[in-house]
Amino acid sequence: MVTIAEKVAQGAPRDPLAPVVPCGYTDTMDTIRLAETFTNIAKSLKKPRAVLLRA
Repeated sequence: MVTIAEKVAQGAPRDPLAPVVPCGYTDTMDTIRLAETFTNIAKSLKKPRAVLLRA
């Protein structure tokens, strides 16, 4: 897929005002898992803990 994207990008007309962005592959699943982890941490911080209520 990267090869196809590179060929299409090379054949596209250039915009003199926009910088050239190189084509590449990124594994988005790691990004999604990281976002889910931080979301779960944020949700857990909103829940009151009995230990904290005794303090």
